Amino acid sequence: MFDDAVTPAKAWREFLRLTQADVATRMGIGPAACAQPEAAKRPRKAALPKLAEALGLSLHQLAW
Repeated sequence: MFDDAVTPAKAWREFLRLTQADVATRMGIGPAACAQPEAAKRPRKAALPKLAEALGLSLHQLAW
């Protein structure tokens, strides 16, 4: 079941059992910066490739 209040990035991160700190470390950024694209309904396009790589996903899997 899909919850519209949860972005695909957050859903994938939780499915992969990663914390925001884990993903931030993989991206080489701080946890606050990592939380931003995860919470945004339309994250910046520049953040998506880095986020996808950190999660081990394709950009298509993070499509909103």
